[in-house]
Amino acid sequence: MGQFNNKGMSKDTTSTDEKKHELNLLPKPKICCIDVKNEVFGTLTDSGYYLYNGTLGNIQKIPNKRRGDYYQLILDYDFPENLHEYDILILDLTNVSTKEFKPLEVGERQIKNKKIFTLISSYPATIFDPRPLSSSILGKSIREVRKKKFIQIVFASEQYEIEYEVLEISNDYPQNHPSENHQLYDFSNLPLSELRKGTEASVFTMREDVYQFLNKHLLGLTYEQTFSHPYVWDSQEKKNIPSKYIFPLMKNLNDEIISLAQYEGDFITFVFPNIKNKKDFLTEFLKNILPSIFPEVFPFSTQFTWVASSEYYLPNHQDLLFEQEKLSMDFKKKIDAIENKIEGNLNKFKFLHAILTETGDKLVSAVFSFFKWLEFKNVVIKDEQSVSLKEEDIHVELDNGILIVEVKGIGGTSTDSDCSQVSKIKHRRCKERNSFDVFALYIVNHQRYLPPLNRTNPPFNEQQIADAISDERGLLSTWQLFNLYKEVCAELISKKDARLQILQFGHVTFKPKLKANIGQPKEILKDGFVVIVDLINIDLKVDDKIIIEKRGSYISAKILSLQLNNKDVKQVKNGEVGIKLDLKVSKNVTLWTH
Repeated sequence: MGQFNNKGMSKDTTSTDEKKHELNLLPKPKICCIDVKNEVFGTLTDSGYYLYNGTLGNIQKIPNKRRGDYYQLILDYDFPENLHEYDILILDLTNVSTKEFKPLEVGERQIKNKKIFTLISSYPATIFDPRPLSSSILGKSIREVRKKKFIQIVFASEQYEIEYEVLEISNDYPQNHPSENHQLYDFSNLPLSELRKGTEASVFTMREDVYQFLNKHLLGLTYEQTFSHPYVWDSQEKKNIPSKYIFPLMKNLNDEIISLAQYEGDFITFVFPNIKNKKDFLTEFLKNILPSIFPEVFPFSTQFTWVASSEYYLPNHQDLLFEQEKLSMDFKKKIDAIENKIEGNLNKFKFLHAILTETGDKLVSAVFSFFKWLEFKNVVIKDEQSVSLKEEDIHVELDNGILIVEVKGIGGTSTDSDCSQVSKIKHRRCKERNSFDVFALYIVNHQRYLPPLNRTNPPFNEQQIADAISDERGLLSTWQLFNLYKEVCAELISKKDARLQILQFGHVTFKPKLKANIGQPKEILKDGFVVIVDLINIDLKVDDKIIIEKRGSYISAKILSLQLNNKDVKQVKNGEVGIKLDLKVSKNVTLWTH
């Protein structure tokens, strides 16, 4: 691996270590950051730590377009040459950097050695990822610090492996070397397990300060890699037991480890998933948590974090912690209960969303559930009883005949043949019954990939509606059914009236029992909660309800106050009146008395 060291070529930048003595920094701990985001690095710098800003290298897009294309590259990793003098390594594998590809021109570089080794990216590869190979090189440096107290902090991403092609360049002809395979975690001895992606986790540690700290950062985390807890032979118990040198810190819902602490003598590794707020996470971890666990690494820490340990609790502190934990558990139980209710409610009424999103059998099933809710008594979904004959999707037995329903979910609006298909089934049913007591209805979930408010409503043109009236059949959209549900619940329309109105010919509309037409508002004020109208012999009183109609749907609103000539009144009949309502009104609505 040493042949890939980029120190063989001159670099344009000098080590930041040379400038550290000019700053007022804590001499210990010395921290090497690898691929830490700039904002996180800046925050740690402001905290007075002695830092090195390094990288495993940048991913590049390689323009290999055809067979035979290849490009030479060198590694652009950046590690301190004196890593053995550092105390902490922070490696963020989740932060991947990219840079623009620039072809390697060896002749333009100052070369110290008689020969150099480059890497080859050849067709069909179009991405060069140096990180696994750089990880192997970093691992060699890390092995040199395992004899001292050293803390390694890793933000884990998924494990992967890459094969690298090697080319030797000297005064002779270039020579190909055997390819090498390297993995992203070559720098470590971590017990890798399955690749698993997720966002939900729980803290799994008995240490109170670590538990409280990690628990604050559960929200927003993501993980891609899980870890095992190896078993080792215990000569005293004479059986395999989980290793005493690995301590799980977080687990996912499958009880798999996604965060751990691993002790290898004085070499300690902390592995965390991708924390959302690494800036606050690392600041607190370095300031409050690590100094209390490894005070010898933080000799200049001004934080007496050891006082948080249970051995130094103040009077009543333990009781208050128990009380806090009990409140947390009670709160969690209440939240879980509400979430269960929400889940149950979603399952109970999922047919209402299904009538706006589904097609095929799922849509038919959802409309069937709606008809059952509307209290049609004898409703069945018709099976395919004949290969040659098309049956209706839903069959309803009525007191005065039958209702046959054709249901369709489409990406656009209905064609003429879509609308009229149910007529053929109607005529066949009339002949079978020797009666004209057959009602036919076409229901469409149109433009189903759009939000219903953005759809064409109604989805039927004038000719389609006229043909439906002539053929004595109905046309209806599932968006109308969705609104009908709310209108029935608001007691604007009864289920009985809805069942009767659904038997209309032409475009079926559902209307509550309306009284006087107040008309459209002249003005809408106070963010939509106040409307100005002209009343002519229409009685309105405070606490009365009015009906608001928009695009064929209806909602009920309560009158909170009335103003006539800028004075509050309890009742009004004529004049320009201001009406304050208990809900917001938008433009293009019509108001009715209820």
